This record gives sequence, C-alpha cells and structure tokens, in this order.
Amino acid sequence: MTNATGRYSFRSLIPGDYQINVTKLPGYFGVENVTIESNKTKLVNVSIDYIPVNVSGQTIDQEDMIPIYNVSIAFAPDRSIANNTARFSSARSDETGYYSVLLRPGTYNVSVSQPVNVSGQIVTYTYSGHLIVNVGEGVKTFDILLAREE
Repeated sequence: MTNATGRYSFRSLIPGDYQINVTKLPGYFGVENVTIESNKTKLVNVSIDYIPVNVSGQTIDQEDMIPIYNVSIAFAPDRSIANNTARFSSARSDETGYYSVLLRPGTYNVSVSQPVNVSGQIVTYTYSGHLIVNVGEGVKTFDILLAREE
C-alpha cells in the first residue's frame, strides 16, 4: 500500500528478482521488474497506465442478422476528441463472426470494408461508427451491424 504521496517501501527483502505490481482501481495498473542486491537500497518508480478493456462482439449482416466471418475491423482514435487516450488497434472475426480485442480507454472510429465471396459473387460489407471505451469498464460488448453493398 502506498502512502498519501504515492511512496511505498519494503524492508528485509531477500536478494533476488522481484516484480512490483501496482493497481489503482477502477482502471489503472503498472508493472516494474527489479533486482535486489544484498545490503543495498534501491529506489524504483512504477509508472501506471490504463487497464485495457476487453471489447468483443459479432460482425452481423444487418439485413438477415446472420454472422459474417473473417471480417477485418479497424479501431482508430477519433482525432476530433481533445486529449483522446485511444490507440489504433484491429481485430478479425472468427468462423462464427465473433471478435475480441483489448482496447485502451478512449473514443474510437470503428470501420469495416470487407469484400466477401457469397455464392460466387463478391459482396462488400461495410460499417462506420463510434465506440467509447471508459476507464475501468473491464468488459464491453459491441456488435457490428454490417451493410451489404453489391
């Protein structure tokens, strides 16, 4: 546990390798590896960052509500938001149309433009929308309803 200024200390540690794990709920964490030597004092600062949020859902044809598989999804930071903490990421839906991605809290522009062979005909599925991922959210469901363009 840290004090009011964020300081912490351990006494009488056996020399060796340690991992310092820091958590500030609901949405921050930090990890720092340190080697302790015999009869030495060591000062270690641990930086904290946002805990990623597990965002998952399905890629679904919005007309017939059937899952579409093997769809590439782009999660790009929304540049119109000041001080947005989002970082670019991508995901691909599996054979059931399910996807999962770890996203840093922030506001995202989500986009899909995926050509798919449907019974010998190339069909392009598209999507464009926004996603807000909040600090400490942990898990979020975000289904993507795809528009079909022939």
